[in-house]
Amino acid sequence: MPLSKRRPWLAAPWPPARVERVLCYETASSTEWAPPFPGSSFTPNVYVDIEDVLDQKIEAMTAYAHTHVSEVKPYPHPRSYEAIAVHAHSRGVAAGMKAAEAFALVRERIMKQGGEPWA
Repeated sequence: MPLSKRRPWLAAPWPPARVERVLCYETASSTEWAPPFPGSSFTPNVYVDIEDVLDQKIEAMTAYAHTHVSEVKPYPHPRSYEAIAVHAHSRGVAAGMKAAEAFALVRERIMKQGGEPWA
């Protein structure tokens, strides 16, 4: 398992890396099982409007429907087509959008003009 998966705060974008933002993504049927303890639950603070691509996201899940062990389950499972849409709309409501993906900002570097880090 990569170090960044075990300790995401160590995914620090030090030079010469050009990574400016590190975000954690909310994974359906994994994230909601986290215990409600500080540091264990997913607390989004970045939302991306996906209204125009939500149908494509749901269609992309069909690639997992016919695998050896299907990732797509019947509703109300979090990885059902219906639940994906419901969750996107719920996150959208939280962000003032029709549909959204939620992320947690782990680290962000704001570069000075010219792309070099502040000294």
